[in-house]
Amino acid sequence: MDPEFNEGDDENNQETEKQEDKDEGQKRYMLVESIKLIQRNELGRQGRNRFKHNYEQNKKLKQHLQNTSLDKDDFVSSLQKGFRAMLGRERVKEMRESEFEFLGMKRVTSAEDLFEEQLRRENRSQRKLLQKE
Repeated sequence: MDPEFNEGDDENNQETEKQEDKDEGQKRYMLVESIKLIQRNELGRQGRNRFKHNYEQNKKLKQHLQNTSLDKDDFVSSLQKGFRAMLGRERVKEMRESEFEFLGMKRVTSAEDLFEEQLRRENRSQRKLLQKE
């Protein structure tokens, strides 16, 4: 075999490999850009649908409020109902927090505890400085 012929084949093979690598990189780039484009369009579609849904809900709510009139007793009972619900949610939240503290899943955070924690941190930083010296 002729050595010059083999060198030419190697150069052609290298060029072909470079071209294939370049094509592969372009394909990956095009794929990534295509995915980004699809995601952008999908998010836009979802946003438009969400706006349309909210707009229709608000429209229905306004119509309902215009068609219904509350007398004084209904208004007061509705207000009491909302206030009692709010108090109930606050009580449940407090009970949950106290249960977490009891189980050790949450740290107790009172003013004294915060002050003690700050003192511990300051003492630790002072000890670290002494260790460095």
